[in-house]
Amino acid sequence: MMESLLDRPYWVIDILPEQVPKENADLFFAVEKYYLRPPLLKEIRARLTDVLLKLNCYSGFQVCFPDGEAFIRNPAPEQLASWMMEEQKDLRVLLPGEDALITVNHDELYMTVYNPPEALLNRIRLLAAANGLFLRRPEDSGNERRTSMDALEAIITRRSTRNFRPDPVEQEKLDRILQAGRQAPSGGNNQTSHFFVIRNRDVLDRLVSMTEKAFAAMEITEDMYSSMKHAVTASKKGGYVFCYNAPLLIAVANRTGYGNNIADCACAIENMMVAANALDLGSCWINQLRWLNEDPEILAYLRGFGMKEDERVYGAVIIGYPATESGLPNRGLMAMKGNEVTWID
Repeated sequence: MMESLLDRPYWVIDILPEQVPKENADLFFAVEKYYLRPPLLKEIRARLTDVLLKLNCYSGFQVCFPDGEAFIRNPAPEQLASWMMEEQKDLRVLLPGEDALITVNHDELYMTVYNPPEALLNRIRLLAAANGLFLRRPEDSGNERRTSMDALEAIITRRSTRNFRPDPVEQEKLDRILQAGRQAPSGGNNQTSHFFVIRNRDVLDRLVSMTEKAFAAMEITEDMYSSMKHAVTASKKGGYVFCYNAPLLIAVANRTGYGNNIADCACAIENMMVAANALDLGSCWINQLRWLNEDPEILAYLRGFGMKEDERVYGAVIIGYPATESGLPNRGLMAMKGNEVTWID
């Protein structure tokens, strides 16, 4: 687990607020040499130690040394402080609850935090600031480079994203996401799903306008699905954006007379959402175009882009970079409140 975390995106807890430009490298090394003198280094290690000790109040630790295999679970504060201050050891601090790792090297003026979830980042930022330190993401931190994760991890940690940055999704990543969708299972291996990849802002805005108009014309009924009630209510108020201003919408259509149309589209969309998570992108299932898949105006508009007469949209997904401080999707595990399991042995 620890070795795999070392390949993940990382942040540093540092004495500097941002990365030094390459042209100032000589200046940086002179300042670094000054701070590595024993009295000053010990003072900086004291600040880093304070961050670790206080962080341990919120997160369980498993500590080991790079040259050893045994983990020490939640060492006493005196012991951890001794390793950091007196012995100045290199440490690896695993945070199993957050699936994160902190590394400390005896001859460096910073600590490195690998794979931190958003809540952990926020907590470390506060603790660092209280000690006159900065939490920052280096330019070469791998946040934009990681291209895959374990399949089961990608499935379990997928969460819905509804707040996106405007940055476009790179074509290489989009190609891989579409490959995942097109390789999804289909009834009888019919492969009749039709993927509409919409990146054009004018087209997205037109769909937003048409869906708002269609929902605003509806009346809420007692047995209406709660999310559709929200769509109707929000549309009547005005300003309803069904796709959350994501830079990319993929609508998946299939044949109207085909008994597996919804299931095939659902399999494809889930594959694409999992693939997006593995590529550090956020996603969210979008139902609105399915609810309105017989709306004459929307039907005519989509047919203008090649949707066939016997096709309807049965699901859609939005994808993009999450508007989180880390730029990564939320991957916290859900508390289970349903999805009952019955064992029949």
